[in-house]
Amino acid sequence: MRIALTALFLLASFTIVEAQKAEKVASESGKIFIAPQESPDGKFLAFTQEGYNGILILNENKEITLLTQDPTSGYGFKWLKDGSGIVARSAKYTGYKRENSVVVYSLKGENTLQLSGLSSKLTILPTVSTGGDVCFVEAGEVKSFNTVLKTTEVKAPSGTAAFIENDKISVVSANSQKLVIDPVPGQRCINAVLSPDGKKLYLKFWVEIFLWLTQMDPALLTLEKVSVHHGHPTPKTSLT
Repeated sequence: MRIALTALFLLASFTIVEAQKAEKVASESGKIFIAPQESPDGKFLAFTQEGYNGILILNENKEITLLTQDPTSGYGFKWLKDGSGIVARSAKYTGYKRENSVVVYSLKGENTLQLSGLSSKLTILPTVSTGGDVCFVEAGEVKSFNTVLKTTEVKAPSGTAAFIENDKISVVSANSQKLVIDPVPGQRCINAVLSPDGKKLYLKFWVEIFLWLTQMDPALLTLEKVSVHHGHPTPKTSLT
């Protein structure tokens, strides 16, 4: 399947594989679609295109709409837990100067929410905790955005969240101190996906090796090599 996925990306199309049957669900001539992420309810498929500029949405009727065309917003984006929108790090360029911000894009046509200020130092990708909060780091502080109350506070999120910080993995929760994990010393970790139960991490290293962390306790870490694959990390269920 991994070989098939690589070929399909080059053809700018996506395929759902189930019981040896394949169905093309999205394609557009002259474009390369990458990084598919299914919504929590399974009704939508979000993806980006070459260069990670913008996010597109495929609905159940196989209609494609443009959620945003913000630069770099397609890299490392995350679905909100209720499926109502997507959080991403977008970029703004002024000449050669790049500044980033954390933005929530709504599928319901509501205004986008910019959760952080514009900063060239805002380099950490935002994430979504197992409790449903948007978690991001601004000026060295962990902040949490409550998607129900629409409030942002300097505190750990509800549930558990994991993000890349200084090429290592930081794990935060409301019930414990921040845990920093360096699973493969000397290798740069550039993206991580936390399983819904908060017990596993799916990692992407600079050398393109995907690994599972099967325990959160550094003393009990077990690493399992899943694949060597050139692409964007997605949950394990997307690769079975």
